[in-house]
Amino acid sequence: NIKIAIKTSLIPSLFFEELGFTYLGPADGHDIKYMIYLFELARDLKRPVVIHLTTKKGKGYEPSETSPQDYHGVGKFNVETGLPVSGKKPTFSDVFGEEVVKMAREDDRICAITAAMTSGVGLSDFAEEFPKRFFDVAIAEEHAVAMSAGLSSQGMIPFCAIYSTFLQRAYDMLIHDVAISKQHIVFGVDRAGLVGEDGETHHGVFDVAYLSSVPGMKLLAPSDFAELRSMLRFAKETDGPVALRYPRGGEGGFTADTFENNAKSALVKDGKNICVITYGMMINNVLKACEGAEEAGVSVSVLKLNSIKPLDEEAVCDALSRFGKVVVVEDVVEKGSVYQQISAIAAKLGTGCKIIAVNTGDAFTTHGSLNDLYDSLGLNPEGICKTILEACKN
Repeated sequence: NIKIAIKTSLIPSLFFEELGFTYLGPADGHDIKYMIYLFELARDLKRPVVIHLTTKKGKGYEPSETSPQDYHGVGKFNVETGLPVSGKKPTFSDVFGEEVVKMAREDDRICAITAAMTSGVGLSDFAEEFPKRFFDVAIAEEHAVAMSAGLSSQGMIPFCAIYSTFLQRAYDMLIHDVAISKQHIVFGVDRAGLVGEDGETHHGVFDVAYLSSVPGMKLLAPSDFAELRSMLRFAKETDGPVALRYPRGGEGGFTADTFENNAKSALVKDGKNICVITYGMMINNVLKACEGAEEAGVSVSVLKLNSIKPLDEEAVCDALSRFGKVVVVEDVVEKGSVYQQISAIAAKLGTGCKIIAVNTGDAFTTHGSLNDLYDSLGLNPEGICKTILEACKN
C-alpha cells in the first residue's frame, strides 16, 4: 500500500487512468502551440481525457503576478503602475474587517473564519494581527460553517465571513451544526444583493429566503458603515447565530443614527399617501424615488427595516393599518422575500391593504453594471418612483 501511494503521488496519471481516463500532462498552460496540440490529440482519441495544465495567475503582467488576489476583479487602473485610476474608497468589507479587529483586541474569544476569500471579505489585517485566531479553510464553505460551530461550542466567538452566494453551499450546516444547538456565531454575509459584472452565479439574492427559513437565526441589514459597526457589536453580545447582510462596495448618501439593540426598524420619512418598506442599501434609491414622487404631489412614508428576522411586525402592522398601499423594495428574489412575509402579515391582519413588490422576481439576474441591472429591474430611483405613482393612481 505504501509503495502504491508513493508511486501514485509521483505519477499522477495512474489515478486518472484507473478511472478510465487518458491523462495528458502536466503541460505548460501558457504554451499556446503545445496546448492546441494537446486539445487536438484529446479530440481525436474519442474517449474520456484529462488534460493537466500548470499556469501562473497574472502571467505576463508583473503587478498581477505579484498580487494576484488584487486582480480577481478590477475597475479602471493604470497599466504601467497597476494602481487604481481613482483612490480606493472604503467598502463594507473593509469596515467589517476593521471593526472585527477592534473587537478582537478587546476580547480574545473572537476568532475569524473564511473560505479562500481573506482579502475579499476584509480579513487580511485580522489574519496578520491574530494569526492563531484566523482560519482560512480554502474553498470549503460547508467546513467553514461547521468549524465555526465547533469553535463556538468551545467558548470562542467566531466571525464567519462568506459571500452570500457561496454561503448557500452551507445551508445544511447552518441548520444542523449551528441553529439546532443555538451556537453563537456572527456571519458576515458579504456581497449581498446584486453584485454587477460577476454575473448570475454571484448575485447574493437568495440569502434573505434561506437565512429567514432557519429557526433561531437573526438577520440584520445595515444601510451604512455606522450601522454595520454597531450591528457587529450588537451581534457579538446577543445569543445564538446572527447574520449581517451587506453589499459589495461602499455606502451611499444615506446616513443613519447608530443602530440600537432594540431598533428593529426606523421610520426614515413620514408621509400621508403611501408607504415604502425597504432595507439595506436600497434605502438610497428609495429616498431618491420619494423626491420624484413628491414633486408629482405624492407624500411618501418610508419604513427602513434594520432587522429582517425577526421582522418588526408592530411597525409593519402600523404601516398596513395606516395606508391602503404599501410598496416593498428589495434586491432579492421574490420567493421567500420580505414582500411575501409582509403579504402574509397583511392577510392575517385583514386590512385590505394592497402590497406591491419591487424585486428581482423569479428569474436569474444576468451580469451587467449595477446601475444597468437596477434600471432593467425597476430598482433604480426612476423605476421605484414610477411604481409609487402608479400604485397611487389605481
